[in-house]
Amino acid sequence: MSFPSVDLLRETHAFPGRYLFKAVGLTSEFRNRVEHAVREEVGKDRELAVSTRSSASGRHTAVSIEAVVSSPEQVVAVYRRLAAIEGLTLLL
Repeated sequence: MSFPSVDLLRETHAFPGRYLFKAVGLTSEFRNRVEHAVREEVGKDRELAVSTRSSASGRHTAVSIEAVVSSPEQVVAVYRRLAAIEGLTLLL
């Protein structure tokens, strides 16, 4: 799985700042796993804006999390954690 490069992130985002992570997965515990992965990198005490949406069939769950990140390296670290989540089918 490929992630955005640190250079591209520096060119397109201001750090520290808000960043939106989106993940789609299959498991019933998917939302909790995504939130946990983001919190592990950005800090357990940080406020996150979390929204979820289920597919029409109910098979997939889309999770969007907006978090304040301190650096492009931290964004890549979050993506690496998200990529390892069981049941992940799409990462944006």
